[in-house]
Amino acid sequence: VNLPSEVKAVPVTNGSTQYGTFSIDEDGHYTYTLTKPSNGDNVEDTFSYTTKDAQGNSTTNTVTITIIDDAPVATPDTNSITEDSVPNPVSGNVLTGDVSSGDTADTQGADKANVSGVQAGTVASGEHVANGAL
Repeated sequence: VNLPSEVKAVPVTNGSTQYGTFSIDEDGHYTYTLTKPSNGDNVEDTFSYTTKDAQGNSTTNTVTITIIDDAPVATPDTNSITEDSVPNPVSGNVLTGDVSSGDTADTQGADKANVSGVQAGTVASGEHVANGAL
């Protein structure tokens, strides 16, 4: 929420909604924290606040937040190393994975998703596996 310099929001702290909590500072910046699951449903949560200008005129505004409770989608991670290059470490992150153009990475912890297991993949024909293990 961007307010003109002569307009101030009436601060609201520790407000509660059906699915979360919010706070607003006098410059109109708000913070919303999801505190309850929506049990697989896509729902909307709203909160209202009042703004007042220098002449004392006021109006009430409503912020609507759409909560999309979708399951996380795992994407295969791939990596490569350069042959005959020392050192040649390979690293990655199984929580964020790789995203395609136009997609966004998952925000770690936002959906309480975690990695419960990692399974070794397969090696394509003609590729070398160090020490015979994957």
